[in-house]
Parts: sequence; structure tokens; C-alpha cells
Amino acid sequence: MTAMTFSKKATAEAVTDGMDLSGKTIVITGVNSGIGYETMRVLALRGAHIIACARSIEKAQQACESIAGKTTPAVCELSDMASVKHCAETIQALNTPIDVIICNAGIMALPTLQVKDGL
Repeated sequence: MTAMTFSKKATAEAVTDGMDLSGKTIVITGVNSGIGYETMRVLALRGAHIIACARSIEKAQQACESIAGKTTPAVCELSDMASVKHCAETIQALNTPIDVIICNAGIMALPTLQVKDGL
């Protein structure tokens, strides 16, 4: 297999050109904007079923409805362990094997902050 090289200006669509993800299920967090949204959009375009996690069901549904492909919205507020557990239970109830998990969540340059559950 020959390695491919892409420039820093390469798009996600160019990098995944020719990729067939049919039959694959991918869980992605933070799908309502930014890198998470673009990741969801392109991987769904390539045939993957995306389980799309966002902080609210409204945000997840809106993101899912705005792209082509098979998606399932889910709620996952990563700062709340009860929400994370509920999300895991929701995904487990789908009875679909997960092929990939993309943990797309990030915040930077915040002052010291303590959220629910002492995190």
C-alpha cells in the first residue's frame, strides 16, 4: 500500500476520496459545530452510520438534519457523568457494533473551573 501525501490545505473530502465506509458505525462527540460537524458530514458522505453526540438533543438533531447520510442523534454532555452514562446506554440500546469512536471535545485557555461531579 502506497502512502498518500496531502498538503495542509487538503480538505476532508479530498483525504477521504474513494473511501467506502458503508456498514461502519462511528460515534462522534461535539457534532454540532466545527471539526466535529465537518467530521460527521464527510464520514456520513462516505457511507458511515454516524451516532452524533451533542450537548442537547436539539443540537444533535439539527446537525443530523443538515447533512446527507445515515445519522442518529444522541445527547452527551461530557462534563456530566450521568449524561455520559445515559449516552452510553442509549448507544448500547441501538444494538449496533461500534467501529470507531471519535472523541472530539476541547476547550482551551479557560480559568480553573470545576464542573459537576468534581471534575
